[in-house]
Amino acid sequence: MSLHENAAGRLVPAEINGREATPFLGVGAPPTKPSLGTLISIGQGFMFSGEWWILIFPALTLLALALSINLLGDWLRDALNPKLR
Repeated sequence: MSLHENAAGRLVPAEINGREATPFLGVGAPPTKPSLGTLISIGQGFMFSGEWWILIFPALTLLALALSINLLGDWLRDALNPKLR
């Protein structure tokens, strides 16, 4: 299998995670611009105060988004590559 066959299935989730990691670390978009990384960063302060859902739901959304794109890329590779049949 060559490198380009499943590049989108691996690079798109990596790009999403990288783009959302910068606001989480405080070096990306300003806090007023909504993103999953900003929501996770804000929710981190509420984790142990009993309001865990402020952190968990954006984190699970980011996980589901990256995982679904990864699985879609794997499915497309399997469906479109005649060598794997």
